[in-house]
Amino acid sequence: MNTLCWSLTKNNGDKTDFFPFMYDMYYLSMVMAKSLGYRTVLYGNSNAISKLREVCDEVINIDFLDYQFFDDPKVYIWATREGDYATIDGDIFIYKRLNFDE
Repeated sequence: MNTLCWSLTKNNGDKTDFFPFMYDMYYLSMVMAKSLGYRTVLYGNSNAISKLREVCDEVINIDFLDYQFFDDPKVYIWATREGDYATIDGDIFIYKRLNFDE
């Protein structure tokens, strides 16, 4: 498994931006993953994509996603993405390759 997917968005009714430290956390999480050889994918709103695009191998805009619960964007990933990947939170920093049982 070489692909990790992050999600960062707010529901359509919330037009405020995240605090800068949120982007910093996600950025560090992704940079650390890339240094271990992972492919980084961000499912994010336009603001998140504009701030994190440079570190992502792939970005998917989910501005259209209207959700009720904070983790609904992850459910969207699980329902639509194919292939070998794992979702990860932006406050998770990995220091060595993850070991998943097959």
